[in-house]
Amino acid sequence: LDNEARSLKILAEKGFSDPGALPQVVFAGHHAGLSLVGESIVTGVPFRQASQATADCPYGRAALDWFVELGALTADPHAATSGAIAASLTQLLDRFVAIYRPTAEQQAFLAQQIAAIGRSATSVPLVFQHGDPGPWNMLVTPEGRVAVLDWEAAEPAGMPLWDLFYFMRSYSLDAARKQGLNQRLAAFSQQFLEDTPLSRLYVDVIERYCRSIGLDRGLIEPLFYTCWMHRALKESMRLDPAKLGHGHFANLIWWCRERQDAPTLQRLF
Repeated sequence: LDNEARSLKILAEKGFSDPGALPQVVFAGHHAGLSLVGESIVTGVPFRQASQATADCPYGRAALDWFVELGALTADPHAATSGAIAASLTQLLDRFVAIYRPTAEQQAFLAQQIAAIGRSATSVPLVFQHGDPGPWNMLVTPEGRVAVLDWEAAEPAGMPLWDLFYFMRSYSLDAARKQGLNQRLAAFSQQFLEDTPLSRLYVDVIERYCRSIGLDRGLIEPLFYTCWMHRALKESMRLDPAKLGHGHFANLIWWCRERQDAPTLQRLF
């Protein structure tokens, strides 16, 4: 709660504040060892109820534009050096290895992705990161705007593209489910990796995002794979240790690595 209140206040200070589509902190404090936060109400219907989960859905496009706008407004190319970012990601990799026990080859692959970030000759702008930007945390307001709720996992100096990748994955799964495909990796392949109207939209949005924050397109690939590594760590906290081998996000890394000739990855990387 403290992080949510602090994050929403930072967004307001940066000018990213819309009372109709973003909760406003009315009060925040502590009592008897508990955090108390009051926020304004945002009116709307669940995003999934309003969205058609297609490339031409106005709410899907509005959500993607929202991530681009947030990144453009909050990007800071001086927040950290590429070497410092790589060092932090290496710490995440160490945790990932300890939990998931990847093969030496798989570990080396992720280390190579992180090394590519560390070698970047251009700055890696950090952005305000929501942290859990799934459709379940979104509403569509009566005016047709997309509202994003639940900012408790926000990071004011977060990694670029990670929020966008995560939303795209979730939106792709929604699109596949509407066509009767419920297996998550297969659904991701169908809607994101293959050449579809949705994947072409994604490529356009990712390229626009990179331009808007000044991110080198050569960093898309390492940010893509480290995004899923980070998600796998979050997922591990709710998985039974015996089921780590079935973790969706760890398997998503290896699934995409085996399909690097997929149309979307070819366009992006």
